[in-house]
Amino acid sequence: MKKIICMFLSLLMVLSMATIPSFATDMTDTSTTIGYSADLVDKVDLTNVPDINDVTSFGALIEKKVKITDAAGLQLLAQKINDGGSDFFSTYIFYLANDICMTDVANWTPIGNNTGAASGNGNAPYFSGTFDGQGHAIKNLKVEVTDENGLVNVSLFGCIKGATIKNLVIDASCSFTYMGTNTGARTASLVAFGNTNNTYTAWNIINVRNDANVTATVGAVGGLMADSGAQNSDWFDGFINCTNNGNVTATGDVTHAGGMIGYVARSHATITACVNTGAVSATGYAGGIAAGITPNYYYKIYDCQNSGTVKALYAGGILGALEVSSTVIQRCTNTGSLITVNSENGMTRQIYGYATPQFVANNITDNVGSGTEDAIDVVRVLGYQKTLHTETGVDGKEYRSVRVVGGLPATEEELAQYEYVGLSITASYGDAETLVTKPIDSRSTVVYETLGAIDGASGLAKVDGWYYFAVVLKDIPAEIDTVELKLTPYSKLTASEKVTYGCSKSAAVTVREYTDIELNISDPTVVIQPGTYEEYGWGYYQFVKILPTVSGGQYIYWSMANDANTKEEEVTKEGAWEKVSDDGGTTWHPKTYTDIPISDVRLSDGSYLIGLGGGSTSEKDWMANYSETLIQHPDIDITNHHIYFADDIQDFDRSLKATSVDPKTGEMTTFDVTINWPHAPMAAFTVDGTTYVTDFGQAFGMGSPANLISKNGTLYLCIYSRGFDSSAASREDAVFKYSDCFSIYVFKSTDDARTWDYVSQVSVNDDVYARGMECEAANKGVFEGFNEPMMEVMPDGSVVMLMRSGSENQPSYIVRSTDGCKTWSDPVVFDSVGVKPQLLTLECGVTVASYGREGLYVRATTDASGLEWEDPIRIALTGETLSSELLADDKRISDYYTCLFALDSTTVLMLYTDFYYPDDGGEAKKTILARIITVQDAKE
Repeated sequence: MKKIICMFLSLLMVLSMATIPSFATDMTDTSTTIGYSADLVDKVDLTNVPDINDVTSFGALIEKKVKITDAAGLQLLAQKINDGGSDFFSTYIFYLANDICMTDVANWTPIGNNTGAASGNGNAPYFSGTFDGQGHAIKNLKVEVTDENGLVNVSLFGCIKGATIKNLVIDASCSFTYMGTNTGARTASLVAFGNTNNTYTAWNIINVRNDANVTATVGAVGGLMADSGAQNSDWFDGFINCTNNGNVTATGDVTHAGGMIGYVARSHATITACVNTGAVSATGYAGGIAAGITPNYYYKIYDCQNSGTVKALYAGGILGALEVSSTVIQRCTNTGSLITVNSENGMTRQIYGYATPQFVANNITDNVGSGTEDAIDVVRVLGYQKTLHTETGVDGKEYRSVRVVGGLPATEEELAQYEYVGLSITASYGDAETLVTKPIDSRSTVVYETLGAIDGASGLAKVDGWYYFAVVLKDIPAEIDTVELKLTPYSKLTASEKVTYGCSKSAAVTVREYTDIELNISDPTVVIQPGTYEEYGWGYYQFVKILPTVSGGQYIYWSMANDANTKEEEVTKEGAWEKVSDDGGTTWHPKTYTDIPISDVRLSDGSYLIGLGGGSTSEKDWMANYSETLIQHPDIDITNHHIYFADDIQDFDRSLKATSVDPKTGEMTTFDVTINWPHAPMAAFTVDGTTYVTDFGQAFGMGSPANLISKNGTLYLCIYSRGFDSSAASREDAVFKYSDCFSIYVFKSTDDARTWDYVSQVSVNDDVYARGMECEAANKGVFEGFNEPMMEVMPDGSVVMLMRSGSENQPSYIVRSTDGCKTWSDPVVFDSVGVKPQLLTLECGVTVASYGREGLYVRATTDASGLEWEDPIRIALTGETLSSELLADDKRISDYYTCLFALDSTTVLMLYTDFYYPDDGGEAKKTILARIITVQDAKE
């Protein structure tokens, strides 16, 4: 599968730090102590301070100081606060006189347990006073909450507002666990939520240590605080000298976990001189100090340390994820191991897991990271390998020299902060290890159209939006098939003139050159089998599309309309039109909250493009809106595009939209798409002085961006519509060319799919038209012209396009471009059939094609240009698995619209619909099927 992912560069500032520096001058505390310390406790004589259990009138207390000596006293404090004492006790100080054992407390209700809303808003209760532990510990407090408990706060304190909590230890004998499905749940040892009522009130956590484990299935999870929540217009001291030694585990959904704080929002707080040693893990993002900071809110993190293992999709030694530029991380240290739960899309960094380029450039200074990193997507082996030659050594054995290309997925803007960018590659095979010398050179300004063109290039070459390094690995024994590579990016900053190293990524690549291949195609497995064709006619359970998920699975969805072209509403029954596989298509399950579909097209803001096409207005509604000015053409009425007379086309409009998804949260964003082409979004043409209009937006809308590629940093999209003269300068001048034929139109976008400019047209020429008419006359389906295009970037960097030309038993065609889709070769027949052709180039260099009707076919090539192909393999003909008695003459043939997905460098998952696949009892059912296609060396 095309792997076009634009990820931010990693920058790790490797600086010496022999001593712990003093705090910044804008901070009130100038201590050099890092983490919790008993020496920081200011002991208070509690001899004359009343016990909370003995106070009969709190209002009569002059000094407003109370001590707590046992579990009953702590429960009484919770009761008083939760019964309406939130504001009353705001000026009180509560001291622990000794360690508190909570063994006999079966159902703990947090102090200030605001349950007004999952977000923490609503009225009291909240704790707003001062709680001074005097260095004592809370022991044997075990809080276990499920949905049945009706609680969202799992902690010692529920909500705090303007409170100070200090000098306290949460003992390792305690535990805090949430096992439920409420995504608003907050789980922590000390505080669940840092504020309430959205008021501008600061809070302070000073010199607190947690040794207890914190575990949750969903929501925000933190070692000391789950959700910071405080909103304050001025900076305030949030955490000072705190330590977390407990393990913080978030197991389900897209969860967030941090050693100090799980979820940071609406805050202007500082975290100073804090330490985490516990293991922190989540499915979303996690950090040794904080999980993540939401947009438009800020934190300052000074002089903090992490030595615990951090594991998440985005894992950082200090911070998991950050999307704003005003947060600061200074003088922090990470020595803990960092692990991503998804090596393909996840990120790990010594200081942060994910952050915007502006934040990286401006706000990370004087930090040290030396922890072990697992795998990140900062760099990537791009899968283009070429055997340069094979020769016989002095020992009589054959050896191979292989050219490997590695790359950095970066934009010009991201690289602008660096003077130099480089890549170190270590190759291991068998017992041998070769360190390839790191090239260091200024970034190349040359854009190469094919990978082959950079054979002799030095430094960086830019191709398809990646900066490539080509290196040659010599003297590899011929029997070696796979080489283990370790890639490490580095950069030289203009300002500091220091060479900085990013995180390494390991990958195994196939160095064998496939020249003679065969395809091993598995038997089909059933994805879903709803009923007979009569029960589910044309359109239902058809047109399967596939997308990867954040967790590395495969997400598929299909049509549930009576006919995909009628644009009727889809069935809304949950699970009726989508499924997910976590094992490469062997088994399938309903989509869950954590199954976030993404794509191969990553936009500059970190989101993935997952949808592109027409807006919400259906063709039926559009026709109704313009019924007075539209009269259908009497001679042209086609399924996909209806042609109408139009006296005034200036008022016609139809919105086009695109959809992206945030990989961290699954949140989808829809944005407007502009098509810079005279014929879009409503395609107009003129014949003999009469203007006509056709619904062009339908051709542009294709659901997932399947027929979209990236080349030279630009997105290219191919669509089909009725033919127009590409030289026409305006709608009025447009000439309707081959009115009964589709043509292919290619567009490009350089602004994350927001704007699309017309590039080129692939039209039906006279030879193709004549062949189509001959086929139609011979009753071999209807000739339609070029439609249902699919593009792919080939291993040599050129672009190949396959196209359908008609219904069943009509030829498919192939064209090729070597100049960025500006011009195309003359179309030649690819095969005698070819409905909805699909193309997929694997990392081993082999390209696979699939297409259908009548029958289902697979074809492959080892030719880097895509000009020469192996003979097609017929997988199935309509109903061939059933006896002829089961098939009526008037039944529609199976559509055999396929989709392809790369599982690894040599393996493809293919999905399609068969109308007449037998169930266990032999009855013909309409069935979505999956097959595995494996590329093998024919000599083996």
